[in-house]
Amino acid sequence: MCLSVVDAPQLEVSPAEGGSVQLDCKAPYAGVSQCFFYPEGNREKTRPSPSCRLSLTGADLNIWTGRSYRPPEPVSVICFYAVKVSGRDKPSPHSPPTPVILLDQKPKMSVRYESQYDEFTAECEIPLSGSAGAGVGCNLYTGPRLYRNSESRSGRSGSWTCRFTASKTDLLNRLQSVRSRVVSCDYSLTSHPSTRSPPSLTYDITKLLPPSFQPSVTEEDSTAASPASSTRSITPTPPTTRSPGDPTSASVTEMLT
Repeated sequence: MCLSVVDAPQLEVSPAEGGSVQLDCKAPYAGVSQCFFYPEGNREKTRPSPSCRLSLTGADLNIWTGRSYRPPEPVSVICFYAVKVSGRDKPSPHSPPTPVILLDQKPKMSVRYESQYDEFTAECEIPLSGSAGAGVGCNLYTGPRLYRNSESRSGRSGSWTCRFTASKTDLLNRLQSVRSRVVSCDYSLTSHPSTRSPPSLTYDITKLLPPSFQPSVTEEDSTAASPASSTRSITPTPPTTRSPGDPTSASVTEMLT
């Protein structure tokens, strides 16, 4: 059968593990011999793919485009395919340019427990500088399950963080329900919520509590990492009502690097 190649493909971008993305060149015909991808304006950088798929990391984009990729700056990619027509490969029209965004740097998470208020505060530090950190949202996980969302805020040093606050009772009950002791975070662009960063290192919440407050939890995931610094004891005091003028209570902060 002789085909007349007149339809352009659609280029789809989906998140993959470790902050990478997968490009999928969707051809409207069966029997496509292979597909080709290239950055917009760089036809000489065309890459073939018999599977019509291409996985990319930030390092791949640096090599492919010949310039340093700075997330979350989008890189427009185009694809086309080839089909056999009279025994020869005939190229299709090219797809519209599709923006590719990579968030391949892990955030850093710190957690503190304020015994005066029976509260945990977790901060997810986003490795984006300047205005790039605006419009970023973070997710806090208890074990493998999503717990809460938060939006980024700019700090005095120009860094961007998301802050989460939870009562001791609520957080420990949540951890017990998912049979875990650890929390972690990741971040994404509010304009592209499906494109997420790799998760931060996990943090064992119970390291901030004295032995008398240790919950009875049987972990299903034994690969959780503990904080790098040593455990410090905290003497809890009865909860008090926080007022706007209260000074910040003494707290213990453990930073994973």
